[in-house]
Amino acid sequence: MATTPYVRADQLRPKFRAPDGTEVIAFIQDQLDVQGTLQDIADLVPAAPVTSVFGRTGAILAALNDYNASLINNDSGVAGATVAAALDALNAAIGDHSTTHEKGGSDEISGDLLDIDFVPSNYAPSASQLDAHLSGIDVALSAGGAPGGADKNVQFNNGGVFAGSGDFFFDTVTSTLGIGTSLPVALDGTMHVHTGSAGATGSTSSADDLTVENSADAGITILTPDANIAALNFGSPNRQTGAFLRWQNSTGIFNVGTGDTGAQLVFDTGFSLEAMRFAADGSAVIPASLIVGVAGTGIKMNSAGEPGSPVNGDIWVDAGDVIVRSGGQNRNVSSVVIGDVITTTDNTTTTIQTIAVPDDTVILVTLTINARRTDAADRAGYVRRFVVFREAAGAATLEGAVDSDFTRESDPTWDVVILESGNNILIQVNGDAGHTINWKSTHIEQDIS
Repeated sequence: MATTPYVRADQLRPKFRAPDGTEVIAFIQDQLDVQGTLQDIADLVPAAPVTSVFGRTGAILAALNDYNASLINNDSGVAGATVAAALDALNAAIGDHSTTHEKGGSDEISGDLLDIDFVPSNYAPSASQLDAHLSGIDVALSAGGAPGGADKNVQFNNGGVFAGSGDFFFDTVTSTLGIGTSLPVALDGTMHVHTGSAGATGSTSSADDLTVENSADAGITILTPDANIAALNFGSPNRQTGAFLRWQNSTGIFNVGTGDTGAQLVFDTGFSLEAMRFAADGSAVIPASLIVGVAGTGIKMNSAGEPGSPVNGDIWVDAGDVIVRSGGQNRNVSSVVIGDVITTTDNTTTTIQTIAVPDDTVILVTLTINARRTDAADRAGYVRRFVVFREAAGAATLEGAVDSDFTRESDPTWDVVILESGNNILIQVNGDAGHTINWKSTHIEQDIS
């Protein structure tokens, strides 16, 4: 009968061998009983003994590189028996996502809940719903399927599906939007509303942000309730409303104006020719070289001499004189000088009008004066005519005597005096001592040089 070998503790050696001859390195001091006996060695050997792992012996712990992905089973939902096979499948699917992707396509991974390439241009819509998937979240981009219409047609919802029209398109090259026209067509400006062709024309580059075109009448309408204002404003960073057009039905007022300090309103005609200007203070200015009128009748103004074929009512400036066409004749109204009312309180000689005489000029003057005493019933009226001239820078000189054509006065102490004074002729009057008299003069000058 076989016996179990025993060994004393003091006879313990550092090496022991198992029954199969495999060397086991271990310290079994704690297996010794108190009597110094060793338990059965068979009880110490595992059923499937491992004497070394990856070339390591002793107290073995797991270490980096003990296993690779091909040695690990795959129990996920991704196809592949091992983790390595599953990673290869994921890598192939992600690679396909970098160009095109269709939900339900061959590159779908587990219901397509994983998508790390969220770039709309990488998605090719199909007949099924197009989804964007980011970090496992499905975001429905549309449910209409394939784009409608032709290339560059703007897409719109037509009964739940994509639709496009040749009369509504966006040109990505020029960043222009066309409404009512189809490709190929050269759009005028950023937005072109096209009802019909106006012909061989186009918008100027300085005003082409919105173009409205038609083969017949074209227009833009602004509608408001009667009590509200329909307006078109023009602004800039300096002034939000620099100019404006406004209409209000309830007041019946249409405003055309400016909204900035110092701004002016200018009306141009012809080829950008200024016809009238309203200054910032509200005054109206008409260029001196222009004629104002309607169809050759009414009031006109012209500083370039007599207008062609003048008619009654025409007014123009000729060599400094204001001419009025009346009764078929030209009448120089600038030669009529109406003086202010001058008051005298005594019989001191007082100048009530001064006539300047240009050099080398002859003037025929017809003078009328009337007067009235304010505190009593005295009055007077005078008509005088005379000729005055200047020659070669000489002084103003009366040609002969002053003709007294008419004199009517209730007080014979009153008088009118015509006096030479340097380059001028002075119109003077004498009143009554201690009495207040108002005088007014009007004279007509007919000059020639």
